Order: sequence, then C-alpha cells, then structure tokens
Amino acid sequence: MKTPKQIRSSRRWTECSKRHKHRQPLCLDPFGEHGPKEVDEVHHIVPIRENPGLAFDPSNLASLCKKCHEQVESISDKGYTTGFLFENLGTEPQGGTKSLQTKQKKT
Repeated sequence: MKTPKQIRSSRRWTECSKRHKHRQPLCLDPFGEHGPKEVDEVHHIVPIRENPGLAFDPSNLASLCKKCHEQVESISDKGYTTGFLFENLGTEPQGGTKSLQTKQKKT
C-alpha cells in the first residue's frame, strides 16, 4: 500500500487533482467566510492516511482555497472529523452554515 506522501507525489494524483480543479474551479467555502474564490488545493474529505482507497475517488475530493484548507486541516490535526463541513455543499461554492460546535471527536 502506498503512503499518503507517495500518493500525493504520483502522476495519477497530479492528473486527478487537475481534473477535479477543472470540474470544481471555486472554493467550496465550508466556513461561509468568503464569496467565489479560485481553488488552490484539492482536499481529501476522508484523509488518505485513514483510507488510501478513496484517494482518487471524486466523491472524496473538495476544492478549497489555501485559507480554507489550512482551517480544515487544523481541525483535523486536533483529532476532529471534518466531513460534516462538506455535507450538502455539493459541487458549487455555497458557504458553510455548520458551526464548529457540531464537530465530532474522532474515535
């Protein structure tokens, strides 16, 4: 099984990420902090380290600007799940309405 680092540095990921950015060119803004903003990074909703099998699954990918991606990763790094941030956002940036009070600690 490949490591997250190996997956992120693979040609397959580069192509997958590029396709995703083309299909979803704007940040989904899961925190509702800004209007339309160009995507900078593609986020894995279920982290690669938790399920490498979802690394290239389009339904596990979310377009984010750098600031939103840093915020999501910060929550994840503290041991909380972040999937709730992407529920009902679809593929169009809408701005999130979920409060961080609803976050759930990973078990």
